Amino acid sequence: MATKVFDIFFPDGRANNIFEGRATPDRIKHFFALLRHIDMRDHHQTLTDAVHRRIREYVRDDKPIPEELKSRCSYLFNTLAQKSSPDEIFAAFEAMLEQSSSLKGHVKEFSSESQAEQAIASLEEDFRGPYFPDALDALRHTVTSYESSDNIKSYYSKSIPFIQSSGMGKSRLADAFGRETPMINFVLRDEKSTGYPLPDSEIVSFVRQQPTDNQRPSVMSSPSSKVKQLQGTSSLPADSQQTAPPSSAASNRSKEFPERKLKVIWNHSTAMGLIYACFEHFDGWVESEPSANIGSLEELAVKRHRMMAPHTPDNNEGAAVGKRSGSRIKFCQDVVDRARQIRDELVDSKEWRSLFNSEDASEVRKNLANSDTKPVKDLQTLAKSLTENLSKFRHGDSSLPRVVVVFDEAATLLELDGEFRLSPGLYVAVNRIISFLRSYPIWFFFLSTESKIQYLFPADVAEPSGNHAADRPTRWPSEGEKLLRIPPFLAFPIDIGLRRRMQFFASRTEEMMKPFSSFTEIGHMAMYGRPLWMAYQKTSAELVEPLAMRKLVGGVGEYDSSNADHVFAALSFRLSLDVILQNPRAAALNGSAVDSYMRVVISMDPVSGAMDTITPSEPILAVAAMKHLCKDPNWKRSVSTLCTKLLEKGLVEKGTKGELFTRWILVLVTDAIRSKTLMSVPDIKINFTVHDFLRNMYSKEHHKLIDEIDPHVLRGKLNFSHFIPTEETLYLSVVPSLCRELLRRGAAMQLAPHQPTYDQLIPYYCGEDDEPFDKSKCGVILVQDKNKTVATTPESIFQESFTTVAPKGPKSASSKTYGKSLREGPYFVFNDFDKPILFLLFDLGVLQSDQSTAPAVQVLRSNKTSPTVWTVHSRGHGPETFGCVTSMGCKDAVEKFFLSATLTKSLHDVISSRNRQYRKLDPKFRYPELETEYPTEGQSASKTGTRRFRTFFQKNEKGERSDKKRRVA
Repeated sequence: MATKVFDIFFPDGRANNIFEGRATPDRIKHFFALLRHIDMRDHHQTLTDAVHRRIREYVRDDKPIPEELKSRCSYLFNTLAQKSSPDEIFAAFEAMLEQSSSLKGHVKEFSSESQAEQAIASLEEDFRGPYFPDALDALRHTVTSYESSDNIKSYYSKSIPFIQSSGMGKSRLADAFGRETPMINFVLRDEKSTGYPLPDSEIVSFVRQQPTDNQRPSVMSSPSSKVKQLQGTSSLPADSQQTAPPSSAASNRSKEFPERKLKVIWNHSTAMGLIYACFEHFDGWVESEPSANIGSLEELAVKRHRMMAPHTPDNNEGAAVGKRSGSRIKFCQDVVDRARQIRDELVDSKEWRSLFNSEDASEVRKNLANSDTKPVKDLQTLAKSLTENLSKFRHGDSSLPRVVVVFDEAATLLELDGEFRLSPGLYVAVNRIISFLRSYPIWFFFLSTESKIQYLFPADVAEPSGNHAADRPTRWPSEGEKLLRIPPFLAFPIDIGLRRRMQFFASRTEEMMKPFSSFTEIGHMAMYGRPLWMAYQKTSAELVEPLAMRKLVGGVGEYDSSNADHVFAALSFRLSLDVILQNPRAAALNGSAVDSYMRVVISMDPVSGAMDTITPSEPILAVAAMKHLCKDPNWKRSVSTLCTKLLEKGLVEKGTKGELFTRWILVLVTDAIRSKTLMSVPDIKINFTVHDFLRNMYSKEHHKLIDEIDPHVLRGKLNFSHFIPTEETLYLSVVPSLCRELLRRGAAMQLAPHQPTYDQLIPYYCGEDDEPFDKSKCGVILVQDKNKTVATTPESIFQESFTTVAPKGPKSASSKTYGKSLREGPYFVFNDFDKPILFLLFDLGVLQSDQSTAPAVQVLRSNKTSPTVWTVHSRGHGPETFGCVTSMGCKDAVEKFFLSATLTKSLHDVISSRNRQYRKLDPKFRYPELETEYPTEGQSASKTGTRRFRTFFQKNEKGERSDKKRRVA
């Protein structure tokens, strides 16, 4: 593979500065060996992993590699060979990643044109349907709050980026807003991509157009008055200041300034032309609509929306998908014609070009704001005319905008720079131009399926590069304090399909009566998670599953078990992985997961750029991840990648007592059951019995023990495919409904930390598959994790006696007498259950040996009933205990995963943690002397003290999960 890859990028067998002379196979092999040792920081992979992964599809299938990608890979190789700085190598690597990601728009997400048409038709039909109001209410409230605020002039512009992962309904929300507020909407999606709304190709071509050869010389050379540059080198990255002498840096900037200036002038001319032209044509249309005939502003918005909406095909056209309306095409073409004229005039204007004679971005804005030239003032005059014309129509809420401008797929405004990196130059220019419209009730929304968060909403702490062609706006006004930014809009609700059904009594009753067997159907699973699944399944349910599998790996290629992003995505939707926010290196993993791998943003800090993200419970994506992982040897390799590239690097939460390892074992069992028919049965049956579950979990030598459990438990049915966490302690009144809800979405639950009895909850069902669901027939499997070297017992946990069922020991029951049972206190909420409880006790840290007297797996039954607690107590974490790790090919990975996924606390850790004096309120936590007597005269204080600490550690160390916000990587 290495030789073939090298020949593609260097067809003549030579590469500048890489080899002296011809590239022999040995030299090629050595070159790629060098690449393997370069760890690309936040991308969790080596250069050779990245290069091979990006192009292996092309090499394997003999497909032509896109020239842009080929150029970037060559640029990466040469940058490495020239012994460039780590930052330069990293920048070249980023460039290759950006290009391979940008190819997503050109890769067909569907295997045939008919499938693509079906998909777009599904989305189109969904757009025409009623809109669930939560997000619209939140957006309306956000806009009106800022619009009516006395502090609005402290903000840079009236613009909001919509940041969220794919399929969450960003375009749908903007469309719904445009039904009540007049809207100018441009869809900048590439024509070759599959998606909806349909792209406005005229606008896309305009914003991508570059200066002609005739325009470049005049723009770069004039006017040549003294160029203002930033003082010193303070605006350069820290590494640049350290590695390059000041005189060299200044010289390089001076040489590069004309080219950068050309980009800045061109971008601002493009932005000014586009915004001015769309306002001009829209204002002309508004003037042509008599307010007496239409009446309200909302009625005008509805009329405009209908004009711009796609044309619906009739039965005679034979087309499944509508086309853009004639009115929309004409509007876009007219806007482009006028915008091109304005841009050419600005580029030819010396006065306009002189405004960009500084490398200081804030100086550019001051020049634009304070100049006597016409463009900015003309735009403001036009905006005033437009809003006055719109004010002639009746409007109920004066704090609502008069018009909103939407840039859908705003990532198209990002351009490539000379080093093949994405540059936000045009996006910055658009934002700078619209910042002069803060005084008018005009708002701007920026949407993107590939969020590109670091460009669309960069952190305040991000250092400027000194290249004002690419740097974000500084937001310094002519005078006064730095202007603020309106935070991104994140409030896109999930589970919309189910919430629609639960709104009304009739549909809610019907929904709650659905039989257990229907919970595995695509139509049912699509109600949970993002709205995308419901939109697709309405017209073509068979598209949902393959689409979810592609979405989960970023929309391109196949699942790669060595790719940290792929593994993080797949395992997050199965095991509920959390990012360690305190680790700065986790920011790239988090951002990439939101951009391309379906992770959902909950909140975002605009200063640091840190995001709190989750993977919600989405059965569709859980099944998609299951199918990826069950292709041999993906599970084994994915576990290895999780350990080496995520857990060991401190990027992902692991818990403190083996919760992650336990969730993995439980999910692995379900895949062991399903994987036999997973790839051969189109509509996989996800249900299985508790008996199957236990026999597939434990090793074969323990299967006879399982058969001793109450048949009522063993016949119970399970259907979980993933875990979902909760932050609230269980309480009695919610448990029956919670069990029903978990079964309906095919999920198990990771319970809140610090519960002494149970850590995971898995519901089972004892009713008939095809009869109406009866929540009184639900039972529970409770799991407790232990990660101590000394085993515990069910008796010590429940404070009541148990009978050993199998294997039989010398005593059939404990002779110890107990006081108040744990079931009589607040830590057990299942006393009203009439179904037996299955309690799985995992003593993961106990090592079994030939000298061990306790069995690896033991079945016990509580002597107390109402309900009876059946316990399977296992010791150890290896294949001798859990047979599923062998059947799923993970035998060699289990030990590494256990060590990576668990935290062990030593005496050192216990003493250190006590410095948080009130982490526990019990005085014995702060004063362990209360645990034992002081040493008497003649005793060794050291030995007694050590014994005292050990005693305290054993009695009080429960290994609670720590709050992820407080964890330190």
